[in-house]
Amino acid sequence: MTQERPKNIPEENVYNKLHWTIYLVIIATAAALYLIINAG
Repeated sequence: MTQERPKNIPEENVYNKLHWTIYLVIIATAAALYLIINAG
């Protein structure tokens, strides 16, 4: 693994995409729970 990452492709890009998916899952779960609690 001596090959270096190109400077125009920061390592954070991967983490940012991962964070967006995590946020979407959290928001969807919270919305679902909110609807279930209100329905009951």
